[in-house]
Amino acid sequence: MIASIKTVLLIICLFDMFQDECMPTDMSASASVDGAKRLDTAKITDEEALRLEEENRELKEAKKCRVCMDRETNTVFLPCGHLSCCEICAKSLSNCPICRNAIRGTVKTFLA
Repeated sequence: MIASIKTVLLIICLFDMFQDECMPTDMSASASVDGAKRLDTAKITDEEALRLEEENRELKEAKKCRVCMDRETNTVFLPCGHLSCCEICAKSLSNCPICRNAIRGTVKTFLA
């Protein structure tokens, strides 16, 4: 156990020595340029923010049940495979609301 601690300490010392030799002493100019580039790419324009909000709204709406428009979709119809209804609404349907094919079975789905 003591030998392994000595080995770890030796590795840490070598790492520190290697870092001191390989790192440039004057990093202020390169660091400030890199930092400025990161700040410019991190800025989001108002137009882009509106686009992202709209996309978020559309994705949330797409997850809603096509029948009640209240709960999230979680039931796949067989054999067509459409995921368009919540479990409660799916029980009352005999045909898929998307393709109108007869529903022969359902599978409850879970998003992880």
